[in-house]
Amino acid sequence: MQKRAVIYARYSSDLQSDASIEDQIRLAERLIVDRGWELTQKYTDHGVSGASLLRPGYQQLFNDARAGAFDVVVAESIDRLSRDQEHIAGFHKAMSFAGITIFTSSEGEINELHIGLKGTMSALYLKDLADKTRRGLEGRIRKGKSGGGIAYGYDVVEKRSADGTPIRGDRTINAKEAEIVRQIFTRYSDGASARAIAHRLNKEGFSGPNGGKWSPSTINGNWRRGTGVLNNELYVGKLVWNRQRFIKDPASGKRQARLNPHEKWIYEDVTELRIIEDELWHEVKQRQQKLRKMIIDNEGRSELARRPRYLLSGLLKCGTCGGGFSMINKDRYGCSTARNKATCENKLSIRKDKLEQAVLGGLRDNLMQPEAYQAFVEEFTREFNRQSGEQEHQNKLDKQELEQIESNIRRGLDAINSGVAPELVKDELNALAARRKSVRAKLEAAPPERPRLHPNLSLLYKDKITNLIEALNAPETIAEANGAVRQLIESVRLVPRGESLQIELYGELAALLKLSEEPKTKHPLAETEGVQVTMVAGAGFEPTTFGL
Repeated sequence: MQKRAVIYARYSSDLQSDASIEDQIRLAERLIVDRGWELTQKYTDHGVSGASLLRPGYQQLFNDARAGAFDVVVAESIDRLSRDQEHIAGFHKAMSFAGITIFTSSEGEINELHIGLKGTMSALYLKDLADKTRRGLEGRIRKGKSGGGIAYGYDVVEKRSADGTPIRGDRTINAKEAEIVRQIFTRYSDGASARAIAHRLNKEGFSGPNGGKWSPSTINGNWRRGTGVLNNELYVGKLVWNRQRFIKDPASGKRQARLNPHEKWIYEDVTELRIIEDELWHEVKQRQQKLRKMIIDNEGRSELARRPRYLLSGLLKCGTCGGGFSMINKDRYGCSTARNKATCENKLSIRKDKLEQAVLGGLRDNLMQPEAYQAFVEEFTREFNRQSGEQEHQNKLDKQELEQIESNIRRGLDAINSGVAPELVKDELNALAARRKSVRAKLEAAPPERPRLHPNLSLLYKDKITNLIEALNAPETIAEANGAVRQLIESVRLVPRGESLQIELYGELAALLKLSEEPKTKHPLAETEGVQVTMVAGAGFEPTTFGL
């Protein structure tokens, strides 16, 4: 009986191509013809490492072998089947169990001796290749060049030697991305969370690494492994290599990262690639360390470390030194630099409740006036309820029509059962069935019934908006409220003016409040504690100032 033979071919190196597959198949076909076998199938894997079992062609070959689809498997050499010593031994055992012979163009029929010797040689080849690759990469790192990949904030520099050979590993700063990196570090140092920073960058339309969206993990990364924007020491002109190594999990075949001992890390100074100054870098590292300590103190609950304690946390700036304003006691904000470093002369403070009232009071009293909102809500409620009623009425009509169609179909079937010739009611039944299908589809596509709005919604709103600041400061909403406030407020500067602090509000909220102000209307805190509020709109607006 003629034996059924199959061919397996694979290539993985960038220096190989589909032509390599064709060469392997040609040699295997020649062997099959010489042996007088019947070729039944060809399995191929393109650009896949022989150290991995996760190869579609290889897996299909295995499945067909279990099903008894062939008698001989032919390849160019054993290392085409696998370069892993354990895998090739397992493959040989599986084929032997299925009564399948392995033949290669290089070694002929494969036996246990081939498996032992060639498997060992392939494993040594992989280890030697890895060692040579790492040695070559280390040489590039020692010259201050990239060891592979490109970090956000940099561009690849394409160079060629005199003979036209590509010179790899050179980088240059991307000015636009470098500015985003500086913004991330500055905002994080000022108290913004990685989530808030990512949301803002996405809202402003800035693409993240590789053109994707920004996420908190892109910014935070893993501080131990040096991943994430905030942990990339390249931004301070230090190239770090060999932080980690990768080991293949024998169960899954996937690579797992393992940190190398710190003494094996390789550092090179590349000052020409610096984007962030040391002072800002250290401020970020101090905040990260503080957050890690809070996570440990809270038994690993990272959400407690990130949760803002106050509504304006991270937004307040000293108008003298530019440092942050923080709580100096349970009721008042003061300049952190003046109290912690004594390098700022701004010793003034402001009550927390008065500051929040000054910043957000206009949102309550001017921007969302209850009278205007009541008119809007009343009209919105009428229209919402009208549309809901129309949809419910239409659904009711459709359901009634569907019931009538079902009744007519039953009568038609009853007529056939009573002796009426089917051809007399065939067309009518077909039309009813088509209409039934259409009505059912319409009902399935109809939106779910919506609840009716209460006619006193505007009064409920008035009660809520009257206590806006108190509601925003509630423990269960403070984190979400802080994030929402950051979408409207860029910063709040507290500038000494005599014996009081002038509040300068920057961002979209400033522009909105200014637009909502009636001429000569006083700010709600004009007569309180001598507070003066200056509205400074964000980019694209003409800054406006008015004294109170």
